[in-house]
Amino acid sequence: MDGVVSRQPSAVRGQERDDVARSVSAMVTIAPSPAGLQSARNEQLLEVRDLKTHFFTRKGVAKVLDGLSFHVGKGEIVGLVGESGSGKSVTGFSIVRLLKHPGRIVGGEVVFEGRDLTKLSEEEIQEIRGKQVSMIF
Repeated sequence: MDGVVSRQPSAVRGQERDDVARSVSAMVTIAPSPAGLQSARNEQLLEVRDLKTHFFTRKGVAKVLDGLSFHVGKGEIVGLVGESGSGKSVTGFSIVRLLKHPGRIVGGEVVFEGRDLTKLSEEEIQEIRGKQVSMIF
């Protein structure tokens, strides 16, 4: 499919990581909408900026993602890898806003086709989730 980008995310706390993965356990697939295809040609298709996802538990706050940043350009295929428990799945769930309690995005931006997905209503994100941005296990 032309214009499809896949990325296996990894939570590298506070820094960008661009290691290409040979085998993947979780993938985030991003495809531009027909309307956004033209505008995406000279821009980043997905940009994650300073993403912070924390889990609030009785034992305290687990800062699973604490300043994660990366971008995906149109047509780019990149894998981000990390150890078990490093936040790869949490990154994907944060991007598509499918975090379960006690997880919560507390900062940063997830910009897809110029729109910050963290600011969209549930109805708006449902129009994007699964159609343009999805997770594959």
